Amino acid sequence: MKIKLRDISSLITKGTTPTSIGFNFESQGIKFVKVECFAPDGSFLPSKVVYISECCHEKLKRSQLKENDILFSIAGAIGRVAMVTREMLPCNTNQALAIIRISDKRVYLPYIKHVLSSSYISKQFNKLKQGVAQLNISLTDVGNLVIPLPKYAKQVDITHTLAKIQSIISHRRAQLAKLDELVKCRFVELFGDPVAPEKKWKVSTFGNEFEIFSGGTPSTGVSKYWDNGTIPWIGSNLCQDAILKHTDGKHITDDGFNNSSAKWAHAGYVLVALVGATIGKTALLTISTTTNQNIASINVPGNINYTSEYIYMLMRFLYTKFMELGNGGFKMANLGFIRQLPLLTPPISLQSEYSAFVRRIDKSRFVVKEGEKAVKTLKRLGLGVNEIDRAGKIW
Repeated sequence: MKIKLRDISSLITKGTTPTSIGFNFESQGIKFVKVECFAPDGSFLPSKVVYISECCHEKLKRSQLKENDILFSIAGAIGRVAMVTREMLPCNTNQALAIIRISDKRVYLPYIKHVLSSSYISKQFNKLKQGVAQLNISLTDVGNLVIPLPKYAKQVDITHTLAKIQSIISHRRAQLAKLDELVKCRFVELFGDPVAPEKKWKVSTFGNEFEIFSGGTPSTGVSKYWDNGTIPWIGSNLCQDAILKHTDGKHITDDGFNNSSAKWAHAGYVLVALVGATIGKTALLTISTTTNQNIASINVPGNINYTSEYIYMLMRFLYTKFMELGNGGFKMANLGFIRQLPLLTPPISLQSEYSAFVRRIDKSRFVVKEGEKAVKTLKRLGLGVNEIDRAGKIW
């Protein structure tokens, strides 16, 4: 059986930003969660939580969360899914997360969480894009999502299979996190703390040393700018503190490039997200791509005094500077902010030593990622998500 999500839900709603109704974020109080409070796998990240007052929480009654509510991101990182646990409460949320409250007794709640995370659902909201560069989906769209609903026992069986596979993937990700921590520790060992430097190296600014620019987005919905495009184009969602070796498949046409402020960034450039959930996040390019206006591109290869790996990690340590912007609400940086950031200049020989170390670790990271990719392939071949796809065809 197939059924629309609204038909098994007692509530599908969303919240609002407290500052839009006259409240400020607080240093403590009621938890307020946003998209960035959840990892891509849906796990809760308490360190990302901000707070509102009890008075604000009461004012935002519609978006007060309950245990077992399902959260589905409908703006920014669309399709991120999480389930509210008792430990998260009391809690509220904003307009980027749809709140889905399931009431149908035929439903095994963890199964619905997996369905919403599956390709079966992503294919549905991808059809809504129609050339749009950055899609926001409505609550109506969420309610209209079609859910395959086999018998309860089958839902449980599918969920348990997926949980086992996800456990293996989580282990692989933990290995990647340890490798990443090793790279950061080596940086501090060689260069000290870049936020509170102890070594007597020259201190400049990014603007004094590098060409720094942002890109642009062609008019959305204009087919001649997007359809059959061959020029790779990325948004700030790919800035995730990682060495970037691929795009997310978006392309613009020559017309799209010529009729926007999109610019090329090449291998060795360091990218920094300027707005939203990924602000301050960084990527080191190993490819050539054009970017949108929400990314700052730093031309590291154009300066012989710095290595790309050094600047990439230095910018990651400067993430705390971005978190000082604003008051906990929507954060935004500009190129001027990037240009004034402090820049330590250790000897190029020491930077080169660090870069060689990063490249060695990246080879180990590649091996671990290949293992993770193999497990994800099991999902696609039927030991997980494809069971949901088949359920959508069978029931």
